[in-house]
Amino acid sequence: MADLSISPDTLNSAASKADAASGELSGADFPEVSGLDRSTGLVSQAVSALSSRTTSTATGLTNIASSLRRAGADFVEVDEASAQGARQLEGEPY
Repeated sequence: MADLSISPDTLNSAASKADAASGELSGADFPEVSGLDRSTGLVSQAVSALSSRTTSTATGLTNIASSLRRAGADFVEVDEASAQGARQLEGEPY
């Protein structure tokens, strides 16, 4: 079986990038489209849909960032527990 080795720093770096992208998307401005003709209504619908998708993407990126950070913390905990277990097997105090 292959060892799984992922640096928590790599996961935290990816989480920071996801947070930054989420922040940029969350800060996007979408202009109000007003008017009475049909084409203005279609543009308004398109802008509204884009705004909604952008918000959803930003939320998704925030969730991904949180999961990456949690995975990094889990790797650290497992490493520490493994080291403690190894010390116990060797009879060393922990």
